[in-house]
Amino acid sequence: MTGVQTCALPICFLVTIIVATVEINIIGLEAQEVEEIAFTLRSSLATGTYETIVFNAIVYKNTVLQEPESGNGEETTPFISQTTIEIYYKE
Repeated sequence: MTGVQTCALPICFLVTIIVATVEINIIGLEAQEVEEIAFTLRSSLATGTYETIVFNAIVYKNTVLQEPESGNGEETTPFISQTTIEIYYKE
């Protein structure tokens, strides 16, 4: 949490800004598929009011694409794109 003091003479009050770190995992069979979804996700994030919560800032931290691992048989793991963002908001 971050406190920001706002003053309008003669009254001062403290506004509390909360920071949430969000990690979103996108799972798919093809790298291009998960990268496109991650791009769409990043593009759609916006500041504003959602219900009663005000998003003051959204900070994109990073996206990491994890390559699938091959097993000893026919099984393989999918591609995973992990996107990390920070949302600064107040209730």
